[in-house]
Amino acid sequence: MSESMTSRQRVLAALQGLPHDRVPYMEVYVDEHFARRALNLAPVAQPSRMSGDRPVTVSYFGGASYDPLALAQAIGLESLLLSVQPQIYFETDIRDGQYFVTGGQVHTRADLPKVQLHDPDDLSIYEPARRFIEQYRSSGLALGCFINLGSDPVTLSMGWDHFSYALYDDPALLHELFDRYSDWFARAVRHVCALGFDFIWAGDDVAFRSGPMISPRVFRQLFMPYFRRVAENISIPWIFHTDGNFIPLLDDLLTLGMNGLHPNEPDAVDIRQVKQLVNGRVTLVGNIDINYLSLSTPEEVESITRQTIQSAGQDGRLIISSSNSLARSCRVENVLAMQRACLRFGEYPLR
Repeated sequence: MSESMTSRQRVLAALQGLPHDRVPYMEVYVDEHFARRALNLAPVAQPSRMSGDRPVTVSYFGGASYDPLALAQAIGLESLLLSVQPQIYFETDIRDGQYFVTGGQVHTRADLPKVQLHDPDDLSIYEPARRFIEQYRSSGLALGCFINLGSDPVTLSMGWDHFSYALYDDPALLHELFDRYSDWFARAVRHVCALGFDFIWAGDDVAFRSGPMISPRVFRQLFMPYFRRVAENISIPWIFHTDGNFIPLLDDLLTLGMNGLHPNEPDAVDIRQVKQLVNGRVTLVGNIDINYLSLSTPEEVESITRQTIQSAGQDGRLIISSSNSLARSCRVENVLAMQRACLRFGEYPLR
């Protein structure tokens, strides 16, 4: 197939298992420090606000101090991502010029009145999203929207220690929080899909590198009904994100009907095994180790990217991405090598 597709066409074809010209490259998140280095801009004194730290966040997912289209052009990204999130009740701190989550504000039922979420059916909150689509539609890039299915806002608002205690001491509190957040996203995502986005990227971490954060039983009983509530309202192609080894939860996750799985961390899962398990049902996104992008040479990154394309891209259901996001530690020359490898070795039919 000749090199004639736009990035938008290429990404959507890859997510839907349709013929396309080559393996696409995209990222869920780009650290602001990395982005400014890639654009030869000086570091910012104050980092951009975190998504979820205000009543409603509707903004570019990666910082407000640079032009996202300029970054996409600089490193070859084939998509731009907006974040839509309600208030998350976490505590944060700035260390070494970036935000870190240090804990949650909802520890017990007595803290539940703090959780007041803005009405997701208030159409005025989506005005930045309309402007985003209007501004960048002509770029030819795929335009996506990042949301949660519900568990990340709960665990971030509580902290994992208090969440774990509540599993035994007050499970009804967890159901109340899941209900509030999943209901918010289920209603919000209907409006998001109607705006004209090309895809949804839903992120809820449920696994460590060694395995799931919670037992498969708890995942099925607590997480899945709320995840399904949101997923049933997504009417455009979508990607599910969880770090770590999600394989014990994979069969349950696949029933949600996503088009893609991200990020397939190479030190947590073998992408060849995941490829066999999904058996063509979804597109695999990711797999290029952040450690390689941070510490290796461009030649090594190009080689590992080529290996990933060869082992997981033969059927066309692969999108190259880092194994999480473009972190502050990533070297610009290594990211460019990853993107170059898509151009050099990702053309279909693969050779």
